[in-house]
Amino acid sequence: MCTTMKLGLQRFSVEPNDQTVVMGSSVTLGCRILNKVGSIQCDYSLEINSVSLEDDAVFQCQVSGSGDTAPGIRSRSAVLTVLVAPELPIIVQTRAQGDLLRTTAGTVIELNCESNGGKPAPELDWYYSDGQPVPSRNITYSSQSMSDGKRFNAQSRWIFIAGKEYDNRTVVCRAQNSALKEPLKASIRLDVKYAAEVQLSVTEPGGQAKVGDDIALSCDATGNPNELLYKWFKNDEIIIGDYSTKLLLVGVDRYINGAVIACQVSNSVGTNRATTTLNVAFGPILKPLNETVYGVDAGRDARLRCEVDGNPKPDIAWLMLGESNVLSTETELTVKDVTEAKAGKYVCRASVKGFPEISTQLIVRLNEEPYIHYGLTGETVRIGCYVNSVPKPIQILWHHNRQMVAIDSTRGVNIIDERIPGESTILSTLIIYNAKLSDFGVYNCSVTNRFGSDHKVIVLMEKIGFTTLIAIASMLLSLLIVIVMSTIVVVICLRHKRMKRAVRKKGKLSFTSSSSDQTSSESADESLMDSDVSTGGDKSTQSTGIHVEMQSLNSSDVPAVQHSRRSHRSPNTDILLDHELDYSFKHYL
Repeated sequence: MCTTMKLGLQRFSVEPNDQTVVMGSSVTLGCRILNKVGSIQCDYSLEINSVSLEDDAVFQCQVSGSGDTAPGIRSRSAVLTVLVAPELPIIVQTRAQGDLLRTTAGTVIELNCESNGGKPAPELDWYYSDGQPVPSRNITYSSQSMSDGKRFNAQSRWIFIAGKEYDNRTVVCRAQNSALKEPLKASIRLDVKYAAEVQLSVTEPGGQAKVGDDIALSCDATGNPNELLYKWFKNDEIIIGDYSTKLLLVGVDRYINGAVIACQVSNSVGTNRATTTLNVAFGPILKPLNETVYGVDAGRDARLRCEVDGNPKPDIAWLMLGESNVLSTETELTVKDVTEAKAGKYVCRASVKGFPEISTQLIVRLNEEPYIHYGLTGETVRIGCYVNSVPKPIQILWHHNRQMVAIDSTRGVNIIDERIPGESTILSTLIIYNAKLSDFGVYNCSVTNRFGSDHKVIVLMEKIGFTTLIAIASMLLSLLIVIVMSTIVVVICLRHKRMKRAVRKKGKLSFTSSSSDQTSSESADESLMDSDVSTGGDKSTQSTGIHVEMQSLNSSDVPAVQHSRRSHRSPNTDILLDHELDYSFKHYL
């Protein structure tokens, strides 16, 4: 279209500009000329309908001239950029599996998304269906130019390890470039099989269970598949019969404190469990004491132990009986440089908040000489321990070489406790049948009532048996006979020599004698003979005047119990000792 105007030089009033359009749309490249030869003004704008990829080029508006008076002119270059929307993206795995991907927890999954033919190259992103982006780690992107040199193909790869968090979630691959008003999408749903995940909760009265309370436990589990089998365990031992999601522990005691309760849940994929450690509060309880009476040499240290169980941990206080000064708050009390003043009863007190306080007494005594009792190897040995106690004893214990002695029929050991009729005295008898050498040694008889304790040390020693005594007596008798015979021989020899001397003397004085002299001589000889024999008799009596008497004491011969008391005793407990002698020996000189 041209308009006639005053003639002048040709020039552009409108030149084409760079433009970007989507393929298939329309575009106009402007071009208007002033003083065109033959015309005053002309509009030469270029209109393109349904732009194609071939229109993606550089355009220029050119005007030819007329000789020197009207030279030709050219507009500036205009770049027409044609945008091409990419094809719908596709998740490659859906080609074989459809839009549902089944897998198992722990499996490495690779998802690939492709979008082709876009100009510019499409951007690819991964999202969940709720719009939340997937973790960006392990996602890679690439693009390649197509054969026309203008369009691009794009790929995105996402690698992850399947787990519960991906189960039943829809994953979306989103493709977009500047040719699109809305992004294009492809999706796939994940079905992840996984073992049950377990959570264990505990319901306790008042937030802290105590002895006697009921404790309820609840086990919550999710898994795929959801066919779940429940089992309960206590310290790794199965609780028979409880296969539900709930467990009720009725009237718990202190022994369950610290127990590990586990809920185990299984499905076709695997087994998982959750655990909890029970915390049951209970009052202080004394652990069994190895010793309640501690013997110590004067000037040495005594170490007393008071082990107490409780939850929370008990508070311990050591005191000397009758005093208020706390000596220690530890499990062990060391009494240094024990003297008679430091010997006595010590009290261990233990307390737990919310429970009654308890206490026990331990005794420190200076060591003293033990009482010795004798027995024979191979025979029955009885050791008696008389106990006077008001109130009656809680227990009477025997120890041998610091080890507690218990009734043992296989070893032939028995303990009999008998109350003396009409009295507060108990006779505790330790009986050892067929005693062996190892049964001899130090014994300790100890007694405890609720006011305290006492003890006594007894040493059981082996004594010489009857057979040995017979052998010794035989040896002594043989020796005695030898001595007597030797003495008689000596006496006879001496007498014979004296007689010879007397005969010689008579021969020298007179070779004849009257009957009276003879009689007198014979009397003198007889007197001398009697004197010699008497002297020999005295010597024999001094060597053989030992008399051995062996006496067997049966149980019926044992005298009545004498209730003598020792000077050191507990206020309410006395220990009296009795022993049964098997044999006694009397020597007469």
